Amino acid sequence: MLWQEKFAFGITIIDEQHKELFRLIEVTRDLIKEASEGIDCYDEIKTVLRELESYTIYHFEEEEELLEKINYAYIDAHKEEHSAFVAKVHETLDSDLDYHQEGVLIEIYDFLIKWISNHVLSTDSAYVSEMKEKL
Repeated sequence: MLWQEKFAFGITIIDEQHKELFRLIEVTRDLIKEASEGIDCYDEIKTVLRELESYTIYHFEEEEELLEKINYAYIDAHKEEHSAFVAKVHETLDSDLDYHQEGVLIEIYDFLIKWISNHVLSTDSAYVSEMKEKL
């Protein structure tokens, strides 16, 4: 499992949503194995990427609402990171998934795992004490 307690903030709504994002990344990882074995995963790839895009939009909106409630000083930069993430997932959805499944999966998995780990441990962790104090 990719989720580790070091990603937990003690803010239930955020922690649960982050766990779901990690679960979706795990699905992506599992599809790499299938694609590497020559299994056609086109439909599954599209499904998980659509779900990832939809869920991240939902999560980012929820998180940004909380950040607005606490008047978080760096909210604009935070929103930019969120937008870049959604754009990358959307770009991958629009890429040539059918003929390059394994390569696309490896590329998006690497992006997802690096991005979410960095974002949660750096960008998100910066607001934790302020959010706990003000909410």
